[in-house]
Amino acid sequence: MVDQIITRDGLPAVSLRACARQLGVSPSAPFRHFADKRALLTAYAVSGFDQMLAIIAQRQANAPPDNPMRRFRAVGEGYFDFAIRHPGHFQVMFGAVALDRDDPDLQAAEARLSACLSGGLDGALGVSEPAAIRAQKGLLAWAVVHGLACLTVDRQLDDILPDDPHEQRRFLLSTMAMMAPAFQRIAE
Repeated sequence: MVDQIITRDGLPAVSLRACARQLGVSPSAPFRHFADKRALLTAYAVSGFDQMLAIIAQRQANAPPDNPMRRFRAVGEGYFDFAIRHPGHFQVMFGAVALDRDDPDLQAAEARLSACLSGGLDGALGVSEPAAIRAQKGLLAWAVVHGLACLTVDRQLDDILPDDPHEQRRFLLSTMAMMAPAFQRIAE
């Protein structure tokens, strides 16, 4: 229901009353489940993190288990695919929305995503990479994937992307792949 409101009217239109209208229930019904809009959007973000992790897991399951770089790339592809398939969730999860950062479910969901992203990076880099370089490469990977996802969701790339959605995705994934040389293992 939140997806439908965001798609139709934009993120600012989300409210408990708008959800009640969407569901065809009394205006007070959502208040039995959520204290306020912040609680609603926090629960929505948690569900988004879970969906993102499921997409990433599916992508990784399709990657060769003996190819750490391909598995790492699958993490980025899953992250990006989630963003373009679920732009409302993506905006709430990573946008300037007031979420309850003290919510234990949100903290756990963010920790699961962080562990997934770190695990993919660790596999791609190997154990010999110094901590400072690891941190820089992690930031580079996240900046590229997250930046392309944000630009796509916010429709900032419409002028340079092909019209065909499959070609758009191929273009953006090949753009992400250009950072691969930065992730090659350091020779010992």
